[in-house]
Amino acid sequence: MKKTIHSIRVLATTLLPILLFGMAINLNAAVLNNFPFNEGTGSSTVDTASGLIGLFGAQQNPATDFVTLDTNSPSGSTGDGSITTAGAGFLLADDSNGPVLNLTNGAITLEAWVNLASVGNANAGVVSYGNSYKMVIKGGARQVFTLVRDGNNVEITNSVAFLNTLTWTHLAAAWEPGVGVHFYVDGIETFEPNTNTIVKTADHNYLSLAADGFGNSFSGSLDRVRIHNALLTNALPGNLIDSVAATNAANYASTKVAYNFNEVSFPADSAVSPSRPTLASATTLPQLSSPVWTNDTPTGLAGDFALSFLSDTLPIRQVVTTFGVTNTDLTANNTNYSLEAWIKMPTGRMIFEREVILRTDGPAPRVSLSINSDRTLHTSLFGNADYTTPVHLPNDGRWHHVAIAMTNFSRVVFYLDGIVRQNSARNTNVAFTSSTSTPRLLIGKESETRYFRGLIDRVRVSNNAITNSTLDFPAVAGQPRITAQPVDVIASVGSNATFNATVTSATTATYQWTYRPNLADLSSVAIADATNTTLTVSNISLASQGFYALTISNSVRVSESYGARLTARTSPGALTELWRIAPNTAAATN
Repeated sequence: MKKTIHSIRVLATTLLPILLFGMAINLNAAVLNNFPFNEGTGSSTVDTASGLIGLFGAQQNPATDFVTLDTNSPSGSTGDGSITTAGAGFLLADDSNGPVLNLTNGAITLEAWVNLASVGNANAGVVSYGNSYKMVIKGGARQVFTLVRDGNNVEITNSVAFLNTLTWTHLAAAWEPGVGVHFYVDGIETFEPNTNTIVKTADHNYLSLAADGFGNSFSGSLDRVRIHNALLTNALPGNLIDSVAATNAANYASTKVAYNFNEVSFPADSAVSPSRPTLASATTLPQLSSPVWTNDTPTGLAGDFALSFLSDTLPIRQVVTTFGVTNTDLTANNTNYSLEAWIKMPTGRMIFEREVILRTDGPAPRVSLSINSDRTLHTSLFGNADYTTPVHLPNDGRWHHVAIAMTNFSRVVFYLDGIVRQNSARNTNVAFTSSTSTPRLLIGKESETRYFRGLIDRVRVSNNAITNSTLDFPAVAGQPRITAQPVDVIASVGSNATFNATVTSATTATYQWTYRPNLADLSSVAIADATNTTLTVSNISLASQGFYALTISNSVRVSESYGARLTARTSPGALTELWRIAPNTAAATN
């Protein structure tokens, strides 16, 4: 009796069709997208300018990205089945409860029967575990065994390409530590040496079937996927790979998972204990990459919320994915547009890669707003130019407003906390076209290597070039604004040091200078009799070193200036910064 074909899908009545066929964007409006993130609960957020919906987590379309159980199989026997992928769909299995696949000692053998729909995929995953080890197909039809070391892939490639499509082919990769990989195609061995690479402890405990981690899905059908903690071979004596189409090879004591896909409905389970049921990528990926709500916001007001992108435990980086039926055409209005957001970044950590706050998705050209590894602002313009500003985002653990404005496709203006920090000419002659429309917006990351760590609030995309008066700054209308921040001072011991700030306030304001030893300290000490916009520190000593900030209060709200650093020197040219080696001062540098 033929097996019924089942799909792992989400009902069409779920939220995603609403996203894909949502409200059209009014291109005449100055603000095209506005995400205040004030829901405070749930797994989606609404764009109050255009009615678009942002879904939490990496998104697939369950109507097009899914996996089916099929009756096609290598043996062709009744009751023997397989899985067939559609779109970007793949399967995941959770191995976190008493993990059996985190293999750090001994040999590893990965094997599967594959039926390629085409050889067009540049990189298609067959089986992958924990960002630790995997077997993929590259270059259309070349078998690769990969070990991940220190974030880099060590790829060991089978020198023999197989070109079979629409035909079942057995692939196996048996990794012998300190020796190399024994590759098998339909039982025929090719050996590739590798004497140095070792396997690392897994970053997470998810097994991917028909994908390379959480992407690069396989196009075609898979069957009889097995992972062994042993070196299997194609001949006796020894444990045999499963390369005979007509019969399944035996499972061994070393066999950790074995998926035969002979079920009549999902989930498909491993034939060895523990069962490790499979999960649909379209429904699981959002759960694994969702930001979380926080009431830590720029306003600090009750009922105000932001999103936290701070989790270190998720296997895939957090993101908000926004869809719309009508693209946001940033070439409209003479190609004036603006990107802005409020962000709060953690202190005391190294930044190794550009951190993307928001980015339009899809192929280039694209636009983005980011923070470079040195904490300077960065933007990409339609995929043909990159710009940064020399002004650094303070490493003070506080909320800051960042923005860029494109003016008539000729100048790029950077704003930090309501002040123009750089105004640059666009130094490229690449023309823009209608393809510069943005199909969707990613908030919180661009990729698994360029992702934001921190809190994000009030993301806005506009089709005009914002100015100081139209920025989403300050956090609360009417609160004091610092139009000139105090600057760092280096002075000799025994001399005086002066700090100044320029402030505007619509109502009467009061002032108080404060001191804190470290830039990222949340609490500070009020300085006696320091109640105007200028502070003079007299007869400075080594104990005077630290950070000085001006607090401004009016009837609306309190604002705080940047912390300006005072460094004392005991003689000309000799800086004494002993305070930097005190406890908890690692985050004190700008």
